[in-house]
Amino acid sequence: MTITTKTKTVTVKKTAEAKAPEVDIKVTNLYKTTKQITTATNSAAKTGAALQQEYQLIACSVISHLAEHKDIRVLRHMLDTLPEGMRKKSMSAFMDKYAPVTFGENPDTGEAEVKYNADKPANLVMALTFPWWKAAVEATYVPFNFEVELAKLIKRAENKLSKGTNPDKGDNVSPEQIALVSTVLVQLHSNEAQAA
Repeated sequence: MTITTKTKTVTVKKTAEAKAPEVDIKVTNLYKTTKQITTATNSAAKTGAALQQEYQLIACSVISHLAEHKDIRVLRHMLDTLPEGMRKKSMSAFMDKYAPVTFGENPDTGEAEVKYNADKPANLVMALTFPWWKAAVEATYVPFNFEVELAKLIKRAENKLSKGTNPDKGDNVSPEQIALVSTVLVQLHSNEAQAA
């Protein structure tokens, strides 16, 4: 497949094991002016939109193939070869909604898996009209702050302790545990203050 933008042509080879191309950008290739950046951005947006449409066609073809041949391998291949950065969660949600498949977890390995589901009809008519990239909202990145998370844990434990615990259901919290973890949090704050 060849993708052409206003600035360059890229040929992507179709292989049995499609891999994300490594980044090979040189500083001398960077866009220098606002016009160059704007032109490249507009071109990339058009290329991205075309790529979304191509994957819509592929996904609908997979749904049709599954309905006719019950061959789950084509879906697994499509999902496995989606380029990094593509919305795999959204594509999986799209296929779960319109294809005769069921997504779940392998009880032996704990890994995600997809299986053909003969009891679930394909809905190709709706799949042809609904954009796959809108099937699931991607989670917004939330940075992990250890102190904030530790403070939340302490608050949850204090709330649980004040409402009462039930050891028979697995509750395991005590005032001593809360005090110990609170001491760690105070120490973290102290170390951070000294470092500043």
